[in-house]
Amino acid sequence: MNGKDLNRVVPRPTSRQGMLGWLLQRLSATIIFAIGVTHIVVIHYTTPGEPITFAESIQRLENPLFVVLWLLLLGVALYHVLYGVRNIIVDFVTVANKRTLTQALFGIGIVIFGAGVFFLVPLVIGKPLFSN
Repeated sequence: MNGKDLNRVVPRPTSRQGMLGWLLQRLSATIIFAIGVTHIVVIHYTTPGEPITFAESIQRLENPLFVVLWLLLLGVALYHVLYGVRNIIVDFVTVANKRTLTQALFGIGIVIFGAGVFFLVPLVIGKPLFSN
């Protein structure tokens, strides 16, 4: 392979905005990996051999650090997934307006993040949001 062939194999961002998205995609992957490793070490190796119970998981949510990490993981994972979906769509489908696609995926991300927060809040406060 010569240098010209390599330019066809490795996708490169074509604009400053594309470069920022590309960079954030890689950064989000790094953050997801770091949180995943931290999760495995803290949850599975601090009390080896003991089964993990729902009560212990809820008790961890009393620590604000776990709540922040959970929200960070949710937000970063959503960005990573939805930006990847956007890139797949742009690569394989002719998109008339990329900005509209990006905005639609951003809206989907906001809705999913809101749902994640909605389901997390009762676990953190220890009671249902709505009661009959």
